[in-house]
Amino acid sequence: MRGSVGKGAAFGFALAIVVLLVSGWLATVNVRRIARNDSMVVHSHDVLDQIRDTVATLAVAESSQRSYLITGDVTYLEPYRAASKAVQTHLSELQALTVDNPAQQERIGRLQPIVNDRLDSLQAGLALRNAQGVEAARRYVLVGKGRKEMLRIRSLLGEMQNIESKLLRTRNVESSQSYRTALVTQWITALVGLGLVGAGYWVTARELATRRRGEEALNRANNELEERVETRTADLNLANEALQRSNRELEQFASVASHDLQEPLRKIQAFGDRLQTRCA
Repeated sequence: MRGSVGKGAAFGFALAIVVLLVSGWLATVNVRRIARNDSMVVHSHDVLDQIRDTVATLAVAESSQRSYLITGDVTYLEPYRAASKAVQTHLSELQALTVDNPAQQERIGRLQPIVNDRLDSLQAGLALRNAQGVEAARRYVLVGKGRKEMLRIRSLLGEMQNIESKLLRTRNVESSQSYRTALVTQWITALVGLGLVGAGYWVTARELATRRRGEEALNRANNELEERVETRTADLNLANEALQRSNRELEQFASVASHDLQEPLRKIQAFGDRLQTRCA
């Protein structure tokens, strides 16, 4: 019985180790999945931020250029130049962020020359304003080339934003699923752990009870053996005493018998001596 209990306990510990290893592996997989999904969500937000920043920066460049065309105030040229440089920076960052997305890369490839054309148009308007005055610059703006370029730019950036928004929704769903999976896995692991603890407690209690019963049976057997030994010893003592009494009685009988048997011989010897003396 003890051997079977020991095997059961060993199996329980082995099962607990396997469950812990599987739980650790699942936890690692879930953590990595959550980290990857969160990283992709952050990545999508970064792309969307760059798209919005590109549109806003182009708007700042256009607004500053028009303000200069209208007022001739050179203070508007500084934000224009800064915005023109920032637009190229945003496009470079967009290209780096979407390197794993061919559809976005294709749109950035189409967007880059249009943005360059728009920046060239803004610069041409400034040059015309400086060379021919505000009226020439106004006619250049009214042609509508800049508005068409901005519409194309906004259209492409809008397409990129829609693609990235869909990716963001998908990644948010995947992230939520990963969190739910991790939560379910943790609950399952906790329940299995509680089950193993209960099974371990039951096996341990059963083994302890079995050992206690075995010890009690061994104690009873020892007590019975001691009682039997004591009884046997007492019987042996009684038999020994009886044997000693019998030996003493035999010795007394032998002594008496020896004395009684020697008396006739002594008398015969005495009569023989007397006969030998008288009849020699």
